Amino acid sequence: MREKQPTCKGETTQGETTQSDLRRTGFRAKRPETSYDLDYLQRAFMTVKDNQMSIRKAALYFNVPKTTLIDRLHGRISIDTAKPGPDPLFTLDQESLLASHIQTLREVGFGYTRHETINLASDYAFTLGLKPRDKPLTDRWLYKFLDRWPALKVKKT
Repeated sequence: MREKQPTCKGETTQGETTQSDLRRTGFRAKRPETSYDLDYLQRAFMTVKDNQMSIRKAALYFNVPKTTLIDRLHGRISIDTAKPGPDPLFTLDQESLLASHIQTLREVGFGYTRHETINLASDYAFTLGLKPRDKPLTDRWLYKFLDRWPALKVKKT
């Protein structure tokens, strides 16, 4: 069975989303993340710094986002930063120690609940001087932590 072809400006095929649909629901499609090589970004950065090319030309030539290049040039973001978002709270070693502690106690029969795990990690962060006591970690942190350490389980109660 063939899908119906659009015949006028407002008609769409099955499964397509129109601009009016987006306005109606209030949701917008996410912009696809552009992937670029960090080496190309650094080359573009140096080319613009040496006044060999304009920002726009360097962004097009090296295939890096213009706004990303501008952010690096104006010092808003370090040139060595490779991923968006803040740095992780714990180092890999600190997180590994926390994960092994939770795993060991679970194996002995003293598993932590979700709330206890968050409190334990918050106290650990406070002890290390990474976070103030009045700003505990969140459920979102816990779920990201459990995604990074899939062998860990927390009790449901």
